[in-house]
Amino acid sequence: MTEYRTIQRNLFLQGRRAKMISRLKEVAIAAVAILALGIVGELDYQDAVAMEAASKPAALAYAAACDK
Repeated sequence: MTEYRTIQRNLFLQGRRAKMISRLKEVAIAAVAILALGIVGELDYQDAVAMEAASKPAALAYAAACDK
């Protein structure tokens, strides 16, 4: 009877380990996805700031020319 319980316990623990590893994989995938979205968002923000900065001198020059 003891050997049977040991086998059953080992099988139970193996199942729990497999579930835990599966959950860790899911968490890791979610973390990578969130990190990728953050990087893409930051790059998009930097592009928007650069485009705005690039368009300001032209707009300022146009306004100065119109004021004269």
